[in-house]
Amino acid sequence: MKSLTAVVLGLLCTALTWAQVNQAAIDAVKAGRLKEARASWWGFDEVDATRCLQEAINSGVRRLIVDNVGKTWIVEPIKCVSNQEIHFEPGVEVRAKRGAFKGGGDCLFTIANARNVSLIGYGATLRMWRDDYDRPELYTKAEWRHVVSILSSRNVKVYGLTLAESGGDGIYIGVATKGVTDTNIHIKDVVCDRNYRQGISVISARNLLIENTVMSNTGGTAPMAGIDFEPNGPDEMLVNCVMRNCTTRGNRSWGYVMYIPTLNGSSQPVSVRLENCRSIGDAAGAFGLTTGNTRAAAVKGSVELIGCRFISPRSFGIVSNSKPVKGCRLVFRDCVLTNPASRNPTTPPILFDSSQDSREDVGGVLFDNFVLRDPLDRKPMGFVDATGNLTVRALHGAIVLEREGQRETVVLTDRQLQQWMPALNLKRIPHYDVRGKAFVPLGPLSGANLAPSNVRLRGKSSFVLYARAGDPVTMTIAFAQLGRYTGTVAPVDVTSPTGKACARAEIPFQGEGEVSFTAPETGLY
Repeated sequence: MKSLTAVVLGLLCTALTWAQVNQAAIDAVKAGRLKEARASWWGFDEVDATRCLQEAINSGVRRLIVDNVGKTWIVEPIKCVSNQEIHFEPGVEVRAKRGAFKGGGDCLFTIANARNVSLIGYGATLRMWRDDYDRPELYTKAEWRHVVSILSSRNVKVYGLTLAESGGDGIYIGVATKGVTDTNIHIKDVVCDRNYRQGISVISARNLLIENTVMSNTGGTAPMAGIDFEPNGPDEMLVNCVMRNCTTRGNRSWGYVMYIPTLNGSSQPVSVRLENCRSIGDAAGAFGLTTGNTRAAAVKGSVELIGCRFISPRSFGIVSNSKPVKGCRLVFRDCVLTNPASRNPTTPPILFDSSQDSREDVGGVLFDNFVLRDPLDRKPMGFVDATGNLTVRALHGAIVLEREGQRETVVLTDRQLQQWMPALNLKRIPHYDVRGKAFVPLGPLSGANLAPSNVRLRGKSSFVLYARAGDPVTMTIAFAQLGRYTGTVAPVDVTSPTGKACARAEIPFQGEGEVSFTAPETGLY
């Protein structure tokens, strides 16, 4: 039996774990007599302060101060409410409870379908456990355990905070309700450091301003960028998005990247502007843009980089991927690219490329007072054409080349582009529309195995094959792992020439399976 002294000491320790609940102050908040409150009025538990902080937020008080109680606020996922400013005192750290956040989408702070919400914390930190989330024996792999998740909300401010070591992004700006984009989002004086997927992800936003913000040391799972603008579908948007005086540094992939082939000609035109931003030592490159390539598939609008500095990217400085000449407008004005890919003289500082499904020439870029400081003797631009019959054109302006104290201004004429990026002299084969066409073999089928081997594809894909009625058909399919992504099964559907389902299979992740059927009719499957 425990002694009376031990019991008393145990009760005393438990009482000391909790701060005194100030019920009188809580009642005054409920009655509307107080418009400002301190989170510690609802108590403080150094082991798990989730209930204290969430109840303080749920009070709806207009201004809530998360006070510095001398210890870390350890919490499980916290949900914000509308019409509230949360101020974190200097020195405050709110940290994800270790061993919690088992859900792949569990975020430290979530602002969903809300309005007029502010998170302000100069000298304060919101921190998670990035390395833990990367251990499969502890957590199911996911990339959505963000520090701050802003979803379908308006009039949101995030000021002064350090957002660190998430299992996803420092800040995710996305959608909770389909068709409801985030509007009037202001991020200022924020540091996003050592996050797992991105410093910041922007999925859908109108009137977004990011100022004086640092996005550094991102690493864990792709894309691993400082900031990634990447809508999920054509009904989302990037409208009036401005970054000003921001810095990306030491990210394991891009500094600033826009991956927007999901937007198309039916989408709202993009309007993205980077002013006086810097990229320092980012691994994959300083700035990258990918769009759809045809007029129908490529979004319109403009992307402008003004007064930006791209310093020592470990690979390309700038990449424009698939953007057609008549796609969105891309402008570099008063920008400087310094010492790109210093260890690889075969890597061009500026790269244009086309994907296998590109149909139009790429380009349509203005370089206005663009300075390239490159100590290596190489061509400033390169082109990788995956189609074999496209070229780069409609580049305007000039590049100022600085090397070994010499300065040369090169005007971007068609002749100059041909010298830097000679086009392959292949016959242009126009895209052929197979809709409504009938197919027959060019010659007699020999009966030999006609299937290609080792065709590797990522994501949803389609094959076509010709079979005669009564022919037995068998395909072997493997579902392999890409990077560190996981999976369950890959569905495979076979459709007859007249549109009828004739076979279905499910291929296990990291396994193989066969899809077999006897052709019920002659034609293209």
